[in-house]
Amino acid sequence: MTTAFASPSTFFQGKGLLKEAGKYIKAYGDHGILLTDDIVWKLIGETFYSDLVNAGLNIEHIVFNGESSP
Repeated sequence: MTTAFASPSTFFQGKGLLKEAGKYIKAYGDHGILLTDDIVWKLIGETFYSDLVNAGLNIEHIVFNGESSP
């Protein structure tokens, strides 16, 4: 079995970072998806979505229903 992991070469963390995340995400493109369940959407997703859109990103929200494989 082969296992692979890939990630951006930069890692950001800090208090309040989600509010400013759009400026960092833009470096990777201006279209994306925000995958959340209903609980996360209500807790932070809706605000995060708005922050990303206000930063000029084209974001599609997709509701995760708990099933990730066929």
